[in-house]
Amino acid sequence: KPAYEIWYGLVGSERCKETVFTRTDTPTVGLHVTHIIVSGDLHAHARTEEIYYILRGEGFMELDGERVELTPGTAIHIPPGVKHRGEGDFDAVS
Repeated sequence: KPAYEIWYGLVGSERCKETVFTRTDTPTVGLHVTHIIVSGDLHAHARTEEIYYILRGEGFMELDGERVELTPGTAIHIPPGVKHRGEGDFDAVS
C-alpha cells in the first residue's frame, strides 16, 4: 500500500480568496488556497504532512513516481518523506 492517501467524490467547496490560517497561528498546520498552473518541482518534506483538496480545474499529482489524476472533489494526503509535485491548472485547498 502506498504511503499517501487519496479520497474521491468529497463535497465541493466555494473558492476561498484568502488564507484561512498559517504557521503564525499554529506551528503544526497551515490552510490556504493555492493555484497550480504548471509543473512544480519534485520535492518531499521531512516532517510536514500535506493535504490537498481540489476545488476546480484538473491536473495530476506525482506521488513517489505514481501519477494521480486530479479533478474537483479529489483529496490527497501526503505524509512526510513522499516525493511529490503537482501539474496542470487547478485550485486546491492545502
